[in-house]
Amino acid sequence: MNGVEAFFAMRRQRADAQVIMMTGFSIEHLLSQAMLSGAHAILHKPFAIPELMRAIDQANPSGKMA
Repeated sequence: MNGVEAFFAMRRQRADAQVIMMTGFSIEHLLSQAMLSGAHAILHKPFAIPELMRAIDQANPSGKMA
């Protein structure tokens, strides 16, 4: 199972899950498919912690945890 397949499996289990994907691959049609299906962000490895924190803040602007 690749990451996009894992994303869709997560969405089937919990449709309201807020997902930030991390990938070492650049298969644009798969990544686009995930973004169109509700992934909040896709970070490309290697990524910096500030980049992850920005993605988390954007995915959860209220600052509240589910």
